[in-house]
Amino acid sequence: MAETRPRFEPTSQVRPANVPAELRNTDELLDKLTELHRRTEERDVLLGVYETLRESERRFREMIDALPAAIYTTDAEGRLTHFNPAAVKLSGRTPELGTDQWCVTWKLFWPDGSPMKHDECPMAVALKEGRILDGVEAIAERPDGTRFCFIPYPQLLRDEEGRVTGGINMLVDITDRNEAETANSLLAAIVDSSDDAIISNSLDGVITSWNKSAERLFGYTAREAVGQHITLIVPPDRLHEEAIIIGRLKQGERIDHFETVRRHKDGTLLDVSLTISPVKDSAGRVIGASKVARDITGQKQTAQALRESEEHLRELAGKLDADVRERTEELERRNAEMIEQAGRLRTLSNRLMQLQDDERRRIARELHDSMGQDLAALSMCLEGAKRVAKGTSKTAVEKLDDACGIVEKCSLEIRTLSHLLHPPLLEELGLASAIEWYVEGFASRSKIAVDLQMPSGFKRLDSSVELPLFRVLQECLTNIHRHSGSKTATVRVEADEHKVSLEVSDQGNGIAQGDSKLNGGKRVGVGISGMRERLNDLGGTLEIESTDRGTTVRAKIPLPVDARAATQ
Repeated sequence: MAETRPRFEPTSQVRPANVPAELRNTDELLDKLTELHRRTEERDVLLGVYETLRESERRFREMIDALPAAIYTTDAEGRLTHFNPAAVKLSGRTPELGTDQWCVTWKLFWPDGSPMKHDECPMAVALKEGRILDGVEAIAERPDGTRFCFIPYPQLLRDEEGRVTGGINMLVDITDRNEAETANSLLAAIVDSSDDAIISNSLDGVITSWNKSAERLFGYTAREAVGQHITLIVPPDRLHEEAIIIGRLKQGERIDHFETVRRHKDGTLLDVSLTISPVKDSAGRVIGASKVARDITGQKQTAQALRESEEHLRELAGKLDADVRERTEELERRNAEMIEQAGRLRTLSNRLMQLQDDERRRIARELHDSMGQDLAALSMCLEGAKRVAKGTSKTAVEKLDDACGIVEKCSLEIRTLSHLLHPPLLEELGLASAIEWYVEGFASRSKIAVDLQMPSGFKRLDSSVELPLFRVLQECLTNIHRHSGSKTATVRVEADEHKVSLEVSDQGNGIAQGDSKLNGGKRVGVGISGMRERLNDLGGTLEIESTDRGTTVRAKIPLPVDARAATQ
């Protein structure tokens, strides 16, 4: 209906002088006011439509944000315009609106693992080519490195004229589904490749699955067995077992290692071990049974053979036990005899060492008392001959002088040898004086510098302790001189209330590995092996450490009670 415009009639022909020329015409003014009013109404209508659209968009976005599926929208160029919280959670990142393009994900891959460019994703294909790719699977990687599988469902958004204004995409996470499918495939492969027969049946006894090992064990193919009753393989005298098994399964029980007998297709009876588990539905109700059957016929036969073997072995063991007891008694007798002989040998060895010491003492005294006196007498005779021969030829006098020198040298050598065989200082003054005398003479004769470390005021010990330690010192220094090539040696003597110890070390070549003869095959003094045995008899020890940088010998002897008192 046409709008009626009011007419205003001027009351006077006189018009104000200040009215603009373009407004002096009343009709023209009314037309302009009417047009302005119409435009104002159109603006209000447009504002109302705009507010309605904004409210509609707000509600649309709230609806998207409330959905559990990952959803996002883009403009016509693929730039993100909106995404819901589920998209942030799935992609593991917060996209940037107006900057990120085509997808909310960080990295994309094809199902085979090869990289997928974002402008090749299904949303990009839909916006750029207008093609909708249905059922395409893809893999996305989050910034933290984790990945998930998904299926995109892109759709185009159009205006009233059909122009594409953007797109909307929903990403459905299928990671759990793929993992479940993989697990099911793996489980099926394991079941099919298992060496044990795996069978499942319903509660009424109908076979529902039958693996390859079941075919090999019972002779029926899966086609022949599935759909048949489980009593197909149960002997008549074992039918009652199935009722018991079903009853226990209904109560949710698991039956482990139930040994029974089942029947092959050809009628052969098989010894089997069954493990039976209840199969439950999603509500937890028992709907069937899963059975794992293992052929134990061979084990049964082996067990029987073992029992027979055990009986036979017990008989043999009884005979062997009697033989062993008899042999043990004989060995014990021989061992006792050997111990007795070893004791006798040890006693004999100690006796021989004692005799050797006594003989050394006797020889030393003979050398000192007999030969020493003879040489002294010879020296006096030669001196007398020298006085008588003063008027004779010069040559005779010189010969007599030489003879006197030789006699003096022989006397010194005999006196030294006598002291080495049995030093009188050892009996007269004790171990400390004997060691000092021997070390001084050894250093002089061998030209080897010996560092003697012995506490001042070292008290006398029992002769049974002093003599072995002195012999060890003799043996060690002699070996250093003959074999080590060392120019120095160290002798350390220590004693406390419990033990006395002697340590001799050098910086020479050391003892060759496997060389048990410290004296190069020659017996010097009593010998290290003999001294070790003598120290063992005294409850002591003899230790030898040798490297290419030198050798150290340690001798330790516990002190008797009376000897301990003497050292305090």
